[in-house]
Amino acid sequence: MGRRVKAFFDTSAVVPLFVESHVHRGRAAPWFERVRTGEVRGILPLHSAAEAYRTLSTYPVVPRIEVPVLRAALHLLLDGPFEVVTPEADDYRAVITFLADREIRGRVVYDALLIQAARKSGADVILTFNDRDFRRVAPDLADRIRTP
Repeated sequence: MGRRVKAFFDTSAVVPLFVESHVHRGRAAPWFERVRTGEVRGILPLHSAAEAYRTLSTYPVVPRIEVPVLRAALHLLLDGPFEVVTPEADDYRAVITFLADREIRGRVVYDALLIQAARKSGADVILTFNDRDFRRVAPDLADRIRTP
């Protein structure tokens, strides 16, 4: 059996998994299913789990996603089929230096931290619906960055 593809999930690829009416659900869900069945090795940055909780706990759907349901779903990701990764202090230093050297400002720092985690994890595919910003902070990984 060959090596399984390592797929890194950005927050934007996680959120649609929990909202049936989400415009990107049909594109993100098959990737999750491939992780769940073991066909693909899923990588989840810890930051994306926290950011998904923030987003989903205020997501404008009716009925609202109940907090206990949301907690259980996110625990399923954290305790389930995904390898959970997180940047370390040296990664933060490298990202901040990289951005400052290029005078890149603003919220893209969070995307750069996610890219750093993807880089360290050895991800073959980086799944995001925010591919423009990801390519901006990691042009060397452009061939791995994909919208699901």
